[in-house]
Amino acid sequence: MTASAKDLSLRVPIDGRHRKMLIDGKWRDAASGRTFETRNPATGAVIGTVPRSGAGDIDLAVAAARRAFEGPWSRFKPYERQLLLLKIADLMERHW
Repeated sequence: MTASAKDLSLRVPIDGRHRKMLIDGKWRDAASGRTFETRNPATGAVIGTVPRSGAGDIDLAVAAARRAFEGPWSRFKPYERQLLLLKIADLMERHW
């Protein structure tokens, strides 16, 4: 199985300085709705607000990871996984 352009693309929601968690292919807030500020360790400046995940969010993420591994992810060739992870890194650098 080869990765398609669709498989390798992610749409990153930019909501001011509030970030979401990517779980099961969807951008989500914490189930509790709680957030916390994340800061630049060098300056102490607030970088943004991120979800404060809880046990339910973690359970969703673990279940999604298991489904992904049992699905197409485990059939991707190593270089295809590399392409996807590099694409994610590029998106993070561009938007965070």
